[in-house]
Amino acid sequence: MLRFLFIILILGTILPYSSGQEKVSIETLETIDSIIKYKLKEGATDDLSQLYYDRANAKLTLFSETGEALYDLQTAATYARYNEDTLSYHQCNTRIAELYTAQEVYYDDAISKLDEGIRYYNVHEEYDLEAKSYTILSRIYENRQEYDIALNNINKALKLNEEIKDTLLQLECNILVTKLFSMNGNVSKAIELAENNLKLSQLLKEDYFITENLLNLAEFHSQASEYKKGSAYLDEQLIKRKGTKQQKARLYKLLSDFSLEEYDLSKSFDQYKQYIVYRDSIAQLSRKELMNSMAYEFETRDKEREIVRLEKDSEIAALTLKQQRRLVWILFASLLAGLFTLFLLIRFYAQKIKANQLLAEKQSQLDQQKIKDMSNDFKIRNLESMIVGQEEERKRISTDLHDSLGGMLSALKLQYDSLHLTHKELDQDEDYNNINSLIDTACDEVRNIARNLKPAALEKIGLKAALTDLVNRYKRFPNADITLHFHKTDKKLEYNTKVHVYRIIQELINNAIKHSQCKELDIQISSLNDEFVIMVEDDGVGFDKLNATYGHGIENIRSRVNILKGDLQIDTQKNKGTSVIIHIPQYAAAV
Repeated sequence: MLRFLFIILILGTILPYSSGQEKVSIETLETIDSIIKYKLKEGATDDLSQLYYDRANAKLTLFSETGEALYDLQTAATYARYNEDTLSYHQCNTRIAELYTAQEVYYDDAISKLDEGIRYYNVHEEYDLEAKSYTILSRIYENRQEYDIALNNINKALKLNEEIKDTLLQLECNILVTKLFSMNGNVSKAIELAENNLKLSQLLKEDYFITENLLNLAEFHSQASEYKKGSAYLDEQLIKRKGTKQQKARLYKLLSDFSLEEYDLSKSFDQYKQYIVYRDSIAQLSRKELMNSMAYEFETRDKEREIVRLEKDSEIAALTLKQQRRLVWILFASLLAGLFTLFLLIRFYAQKIKANQLLAEKQSQLDQQKIKDMSNDFKIRNLESMIVGQEEERKRISTDLHDSLGGMLSALKLQYDSLHLTHKELDQDEDYNNINSLIDTACDEVRNIARNLKPAALEKIGLKAALTDLVNRYKRFPNADITLHFHKTDKKLEYNTKVHVYRIIQELINNAIKHSQCKELDIQISSLNDEFVIMVEDDGVGFDKLNATYGHGIENIRSRVNILKGDLQIDTQKNKGTSVIIHIPQYAAAV
């Protein structure tokens, strides 16, 4: 009872901060997690909707984890509906729609959620939430380039704001209005509104809106070919200090464009590299993709600019030549034309030779890549054959243990128990009881070995049940608390893929229990972006990746991941635990 009161006291302390998002810290998130676990254990669902909603906002604030936040928001909506808390249910759906819009996905689902929420908010006079929903709808239709519908929704939000007088909502609506004016071609009106909005943002000391308006003004002036005026708004130090990653990316993109207009290619390239770095951080591109994308995009933009400049130079040269033709002799003009023709021919053949060389190099690279791919495919087929053979041998040994040795032990147990029926005085014999206990232990060991060699649950009732059974068997180890989570795993995997996944997780659990000295082990399995994702984390001693020597267990895991054409990532440091993430393409997709 005292423990329950203590948890309620913590809940009352934390919720005001998390709900208002005034102050979010790692400690706040950990406390919310503890309360959620306690309430789930006790079966209390009354506050779970608010707790999951607060946890989603905390994850967004601290880590920008959109996927995890969406999962928590969907869970919050489920509990709100279960508890018949309609307002919380629509609040969760509005937040989900906002995240969908920010990620530019699932627009139809977002519109459906927002329309349903708006009807509820209007009936129950929740005008602040209704206005917020209209602004999100406006952003969706803006992204779809349906500007009339977007402007109509903004006007509805502004009309509601006349009643609620939400200054931040006013700033957000003003930004959307300026963008719509710009996209409709009314740049001068967009600049005027953006300047007024910037003054209001500075008066209210709202850093996000100050930065957004500065960037918008730079873009609008650039759209009007007023590059010097536009560059004056790009306060690099302010935006780097106060802006979000998206705003910093926009900053360097605009700086690069303005430098390019001044033909400062070196400076433009350096700024464009900064833009690509921020864009890559947002989109989580690999380093190779980053460099290729940066070089290709900048080279393309530079070539387009160079072509325009060459066309202008060509026009000037043509005019000059025309004037000179009126002043020079016909012989000199013919000689000049002949030299020019010769130059073009030499240049043409030089470019042709260079192009042939490039084609030959590309073909050579393609041939080498094909040979490498064939070699990798051969290795993978060999690994797959070896592992299939191992699984068949495991199956045979498991069957022999169960049918032969298990049968004999069961017969021995029956005969031993029948001996007790005829000689009841053996109950007092310590050796008799010890032998009975040893027979029971042997039976259990044979069953456990057979189950490890061939998990029957995997074939009969699926991967999810088999993994749950595996984790339950490891819970007899008192030093490690193992948890297993499934997220959006609603499809079917092929049986061979299930076997590989089961063996991978079995090996990871064995490694964690034997070597990491962990107290907590968390296993998460999910389907994300057409990939099957396995994440195993522990709080153990970790190890030094640079000097580590991997054993057969890790090599076996790598072999299975290669067969599945997946990707294995190990993140660890000494005394900081270990995190293993595996991405597997979903040929027949999830559990």
